[in-house]
Amino acid sequence: MFLVGLAVILALVLSVTSAALAGTGVGATFNLGKKNTVNRLSQLVGSTDNALLRIDNNNAGTGATALTLQVEPGLAPMKVNSSTKVDNLNAEAVDGKDSTDLLPGGTLPRGSTIRGAYAIRFDPAAAGREASESISFGYTLASEPTSLFVPSGSTPRAGCPGTASNPQADPGFLCVYENSNVGTTNTVICNPVSNTCGVPASRFGGYLRTDSTGTAANTRTVGTWAVTGS
Repeated sequence: MFLVGLAVILALVLSVTSAALAGTGVGATFNLGKKNTVNRLSQLVGSTDNALLRIDNNNAGTGATALTLQVEPGLAPMKVNSSTKVDNLNAEAVDGKDSTDLLPGGTLPRGSTIRGAYAIRFDPAAAGREASESISFGYTLASEPTSLFVPSGSTPRAGCPGTASNPQADPGFLCVYENSNVGTTNTVICNPVSNTCGVPASRFGGYLRTDSTGTAANTRTVGTWAVTGS
């Protein structure tokens, strides 16, 4: 009877120990429906002309997903070794930007910069003749940008740290960099909505206006511009 009792006790102890360790540690059994713990990579490796793992959740509830990936803040939840496009894998945002922000006509995200070039060329009949050239952003800004014209040969201005060959703009700025000019003066940035000059451009773009000095047959001013969302 003593031996039988000892055997029963040992069986119970081993059973409890086995239940406590199941699904925990390297080499343990993976238990479905329970929390399994291991601090080492688990791999499923094989060779088949099909998927090696399929997870099928047949529940119709709103929270019924097939897979949940959780990591600590700031860490990527997944890594892949292929650049092949995955069908039906939709992304809500790219680099934190909504898809509508990536299309022309959408709102230009803060910190995003778009650039362009301009050229005003005309044959003036006399001094004081005006000519203009439009600047279209292709996007909508959150607010009217602080608009600065940087004449050729001048130093960068606050908010406009770039050059004609490398146009830059701080957030909320439209910076127009003149590369060169012949026979022009009083070049300014204008707002096409209010039709006034020397003021911030509109949220959609602006235009440049320049005057002729009347001293050159080939009057021109050319350059680049940059605008950054605020």
